[in-house]
Amino acid sequence: MSYDALPQTPKMYPPSAQDVTPGFTIRKQIEEEKLSRTNYALKSRIRILRFIARVTATALAIPTLILETLTTVNFYSTRNTIRDGRGPWAKQTSLWPSIMLLAASGVTVLLGFMILAAYLWGSIRHANKVNTLQTSVTVVVELAHLGLWIAVSVLYREGKTGKDLWGWACSGTADSIQKNFNGVVDFGQVCNRGTANWILSIANAGFTIFNLCIFYFVLKRRSYKKVQEQLAERRLLGTDF
Repeated sequence: MSYDALPQTPKMYPPSAQDVTPGFTIRKQIEEEKLSRTNYALKSRIRILRFIARVTATALAIPTLILETLTTVNFYSTRNTIRDGRGPWAKQTSLWPSIMLLAASGVTVLLGFMILAAYLWGSIRHANKVNTLQTSVTVVVELAHLGLWIAVSVLYREGKTGKDLWGWACSGTADSIQKNFNGVVDFGQVCNRGTANWILSIANAGFTIFNLCIFYFVLKRRSYKKVQEQLAERRLLGTDF
């Protein structure tokens, strides 16, 4: 005697925790949206801070370049002027402090204008690429820039020996011969320009520290982006957190 086999019920598996947890998908979406908003806010903040840093660094370097250029031109245009058997400057004038300051400020201004031009007429991505030449993308370059301006400010001050343009213009000897060279060179103005440039060089070094602070937000944003990438990868694989 035979019996007809009863139809077999398909084997059922218990629902996963993801399916039975109320609001799991909603909570995951909220978490992803929160990360996305935070990432966008950090991105905007970094762009604004970098733009401010570029404008300020260039603004500090421009007057430094102009003032030191005026002093250097003043020297070369008057060094052969003779009054009462002598010229207006020291016999063995030391020009290296002025040349050093001109080079540092000139490079900063040039690269600053390149970056600002990329911002105004190009794209932010292009500006960031140009910025790799300056002092605000990598910590190593920023530290080098900071070291440069600290060295410039210190050496410019140490170079004030009385033989350099700034030191000579502020010396008593320059005061004693000022009357003979009225209309040729104003040592008081040269002295004031040198003092102003020294202060500006210190300010430039100090502001570079602000540039380094921007990297805190850069690193923070990288951590958020990494989490976003992990969430996206898990979503594609169909796994939970």
